[in-house]
Amino acid sequence: MFRTIDNVTTGKNPEERVQKLEIQVTDLKKTVAGLEKRLEEMEKSDSKKTMEELTKRMDELESWPGTSDDALMKFLQDSSNDAEGEPSTEGPSKPEEDAEPSKED
Repeated sequence: MFRTIDNVTTGKNPEERVQKLEIQVTDLKKTVAGLEKRLEEMEKSDSKKTMEELTKRMDELESWPGTSDDALMKFLQDSSNDAEGEPSTEGPSKPEEDAEPSKED
């Protein structure tokens, strides 16, 4: 019994072995052709340009107000102050909107 490198049985006689090996070679050629086509598509897409665009977009998003580390720390401090019952120093507060309406009969 003949076996290939990857331990696939190819038959007892040389003709069967040749047929099965030719099938494997054909499959491998198809795989290589597919990978070469994919590589060409990746090269055409110009990944460097895409990376530059994504980096630029990230920089734009990070420069927005409220996205810096300082803004995040301020937000966390304000939320901890709110949890303690202290009013926030940012923005107007309307207690009449926050209070639940009383149910007097």
